Amino acid sequence: MRNTLVKKIAFFALILILLCGACACEQTGQVSEGETQPQEEEKAEDTGPVRGGTLTLQSYNADTLHPLLTKSNSNIQVLGLIYDSLITFDDQLNVVPGLAESWQVSDDGMTWTFQLRKDVKWHDGTGLTANDVDFTFKAINDKRYDSVYQYNTQSVTRFEVVDEYTFRVVLNRPYGGFIRMMYFPVLPKHQLQGLEIKSVDQDFKPIGTGPYRFAEYTPMKEIKLKASDTWWKDQSPYIDEVIVRLMPDNQTALYALEAKEADFVVTDVVDWKKYNGKENIRTKEFLTGAYEFIGVNFNHNVLSDKAVRKAMAYAIDRETIIDEVLLGHARLSDVPMMPGTALYDESAYSYWLDREKAIELLNQAGWTDSDNDGVLDKEIEGVVTPLAFELVTNNENMIREKSAEMIAAHLKDIGMNVTLKKAPWDDLKEMVDTKNFDAVLTGFDLAPSMDLSFAFHSEEIERGTNFISYRNAEMDDLLFQTFRAVDAAQSKQAYAKLQKLIVEDVPYISLYFRTSAVIYNGRLRGDINPISTNLYNDINKWYLLQQ
Repeated sequence: MRNTLVKKIAFFALILILLCGACACEQTGQVSEGETQPQEEEKAEDTGPVRGGTLTLQSYNADTLHPLLTKSNSNIQVLGLIYDSLITFDDQLNVVPGLAESWQVSDDGMTWTFQLRKDVKWHDGTGLTANDVDFTFKAINDKRYDSVYQYNTQSVTRFEVVDEYTFRVVLNRPYGGFIRMMYFPVLPKHQLQGLEIKSVDQDFKPIGTGPYRFAEYTPMKEIKLKASDTWWKDQSPYIDEVIVRLMPDNQTALYALEAKEADFVVTDVVDWKKYNGKENIRTKEFLTGAYEFIGVNFNHNVLSDKAVRKAMAYAIDRETIIDEVLLGHARLSDVPMMPGTALYDESAYSYWLDREKAIELLNQAGWTDSDNDGVLDKEIEGVVTPLAFELVTNNENMIREKSAEMIAAHLKDIGMNVTLKKAPWDDLKEMVDTKNFDAVLTGFDLAPSMDLSFAFHSEEIERGTNFISYRNAEMDDLLFQTFRAVDAAQSKQAYAKLQKLIVEDVPYISLYFRTSAVIYNGRLRGDINPISTNLYNDINKWYLLQQ
């Protein structure tokens, strides 16, 4: 599982993570190329979509069935089959209408007005109205409940019901990306009004508007769902029943898949390709938001030198790390923006492997080996200073450990003396929190909000999320421009400028985005198309072969 460095938000928010193991099972992401077909001949002929059957999914032990209280990423995914949100995303993380069929934003970017669909019914037959959205906003903002979605509404000053199907939100500042924050489950007021949320127990029966309705919950064992016959989308689910088996870990889930006790498992174990060719098993690799990088302490007199950071970016052989450590399951990126998504700038990829270029940059910046000891040095404030620093990562994460060892060797080749330190999670967290480190190999799990202010804005230094103490007035200004841009073209342009500056100034030494895979029984057919916000994307189009 991935431990979080900043764990105030769960699924949607940007979460700083220090991966403690190679097997984190609550991964989400965007579809990348390719689907692997089973090598053995199928026992049943695929004649196209048919209705009926039971699909067995896998999740981890549910902490609660209340969608605003859960802290589990996998549980959020499951509850997403029951509940809908105002908006959703396509496979490029463009915003797509959900319960809100349209919206308008004022010229100043501070007032957002949402028009709801008029054909949506809750699973008990009651119609959805703006009062339900109003009730959901109030529940999210109730500090007693510590909802993971409080981050989504932190820019909201007030909200109101305009009429039965219109809802208005006023912000405390212009925020063009606010629409991306409207991805959270909308609750039924008629069911939950007057109910103390924290009193919700295992007898709670969720009522949503999603493709599947709640049927039964057996704690520590399974959740049963039935296809909704009132779902508002044009295509109702083909599969009649979904059983979500609750399992303790990803390895157990993979065993269950092989034993045909589960039909669909998500994994980020790097050797998942070993399932290719096994009887009637298919795999689909997809890009996730798990972004790996080296963060340097800008208070360090060596690492604050931009030439050093650029040289590091040129010298690290990322492709070899991906091939040898991750078995090819990652994608290079020089910025913390998921490649292939709507706001990613393809021209932002600049740091190909070029050790001669790295050495040239260092020499031009005054770094030379004056004493012929194999380590470059430079006079800084009258003191001859070696190009040396400590790189720390968490010792519970084998992938990070192996990567750090390779990185140190790559940097040694250009005259850097890198000392490795592998620390327990709690020790590493304290080092980062107190800024008592030189460089750290770590990662973010990036969500669709796309706002990078938490990482690079100078105001976030004291708050802690800009833990590298990076300060750049131009960066602050560009972050502000991306934050307030409402028009799509304006936003694209602002993000392109931002990515260009990130590449030029190298606040992080970017490594890659990791991929994960869904491994599933070959009897499952249809558009198996997981995306970063929804592993079960287009589940209504899935169907089961008839035996």
